[in-house]
Amino acid sequence: MKGSEVYVMFRNWFNGSPDMYVAHSKDGGQSFQPPQKMGEGTWKLNHCPMDGGNLSIGSSNVFITVWRRNNQLYLSRPGEKEQPVAEGRNASAAVSGPFTFMVWHQAGQVWYGVPGITTSAVLGNGRCPGVVSLSNNRAFCVWEDGGTFRGKVLDRAE
Repeated sequence: MKGSEVYVMFRNWFNGSPDMYVAHSKDGGQSFQPPQKMGEGTWKLNHCPMDGGNLSIGSSNVFITVWRRNNQLYLSRPGEKEQPVAEGRNASAAVSGPFTFMVWHQAGQVWYGVPGITTSAVLGNGRCPGVVSLSNNRAFCVWEDGGTFRGKVLDRAE
């Protein structure tokens, strides 16, 4: 949510494809526009992958989404084609200023990147990362590592 704008991202199920959709309300959730499919491709799968993706709202209520299709992670903005950004799962993204911070889990490690700005880097061992925006073009990532929670402030220059 941002002001009276409400965005809901979910996996829909059409013809055996659990693709990601976003529904948008401009009146605090009283009514919603028809859901919009994220990305152009589809993923044929006979079950839920238990990986819901993430949505973040930036300035001017422009949102970005990140989600998984098979083992590929994609980033998408409204009206733009999805961009493949990494292999992995359980991705999360946050917009801080002009930057999109993205974190994900792959092969027992938590990865971080700012698409189009930095190359991907390992934050540490663990899984299930989440990221939120901070001021001054920074973000904060938290993840689980063998029963311990870890965290790190991210700066686009890292």
